[in-house]
Amino acid sequence: MYVAQGWRFCVHCPCGKQIALPRQSQLGIFSDQRRQPTGAWPLRFLCLECGRTFEIESNQPERVLVIKERGFPEESLWVIDCKCAHSNCDTQMRLYGLYRSHAQPQEVVGIVISKIPPATCAADHEMILDETSVTAEKLPD
Repeated sequence: MYVAQGWRFCVHCPCGKQIALPRQSQLGIFSDQRRQPTGAWPLRFLCLECGRTFEIESNQPERVLVIKERGFPEESLWVIDCKCAHSNCDTQMRLYGLYRSHAQPQEVVGIVISKIPPATCAADHEMILDETSVTAEKLPD
């Protein structure tokens, strides 16, 4: 049985996975709020199902009715910060991915490390990721 969750802005992975974005606050933005918006587009997403990374421009999210199958775990958007673990390398990358709401950050980190495709650093070497160079934080729904 399927249950409508309401209208949300979503992006779509090339594999077809629908990724619902967090709702915007009706109250606006507060100066002491964590994770202040930067207005920096494009955003880079990592599909934690197929392992693809893809970028989204500010005009690409679309408003759709989100429908979930009853009994499936709730999912939330996670912000994933990666820093190359190669010595003397400062390359950083921020990704967004959809994963279970009740997961622990270290579980998300482990999946990211196993799924993320090889990336090239600014220093022209393959980006090295490990448990100490990747962090994950669940964004509020």
